Amino acid sequence: MQPTKEVRKRYGINHPEKIKENNDRTNKFAFRYKNKTIYLGYNPRKGICQICSKEGKTVLHHIKYDDENPLAHTTEVCYKCHKQIHDDIHKSNQEKAEKWDNEVTQMRMNEDNMSQDAENMEIVERLKKERNEHEPDHQCDRCQLLEKILEKKN
Repeated sequence: MQPTKEVRKRYGINHPEKIKENNDRTNKFAFRYKNKTIYLGYNPRKGICQICSKEGKTVLHHIKYDDENPLAHTTEVCYKCHKQIHDDIHKSNQEKAEKWDNEVTQMRMNEDNMSQDAENMEIVERLKKERNEHEPDHQCDRCQLLEKILEKKN
């Protein structure tokens, strides 16, 4: 049931602050900025996409956010171009994330290989030292094993 004109009139008389607030919102142009609605006294849009030049409904895309001036660094684009911008940003971010992940994985593998190589070098040096300290041409199992390992490492 809709309120009658008389009821709406009485409400306006009794709550002028609400009427003023509602009029401010409905009589001004607005746009969203960081999940807040910013009300303006004018329409900042011209209705022409800055990318494809088509006329029609547009949105303001924030290239960079500026809390001091929310309209700064914006461009007017149609919905189709706006979606494409965000798809490209998402794709670019995905590619950057994958590239970064691959680089980190490669660095970790290199670190593992370097530490593995360092460990192997330490073992080889220790084995050489042990072999040299042993009697020459000693044919014990340990010496034979040392010889095989050293042959593979060299």
